[in-house]
Amino acid sequence: MASPKIQSLNELSLYLDNLERRIISLENENKELKALVNDLNADHKDLSDYVDESIPDTGILSKNFLKRAFSIWGHYFVAQLLIAITLFAVYFFAVILILKSFMR
Repeated sequence: MASPKIQSLNELSLYLDNLERRIISLENENKELKALVNDLNADHKDLSDYVDESIPDTGILSKNFLKRAFSIWGHYFVAQLLIAITLFAVYFFAVILILKSFMR
């Protein structure tokens, strides 16, 4: 917005009155928009509560990057541990069967 060329006190007064009217109009519009947002939030409060209750409280959904990273690493570690234990058990029983066949 360019600065107006004001040459008299009367023009300055008119310009300031115009600015005050714009400010009042914008403040009223802001109040209406805030009321609309509050009404929308109130309408969807039950949906918001349902989503908050149904999403688990887990580190994977954290806003903190390190907490998310270590949560994912923990899940990966547990999955690899379960796979390794299963493969070890299969390998162990296969070795026992092989050794029993050689012992006979």
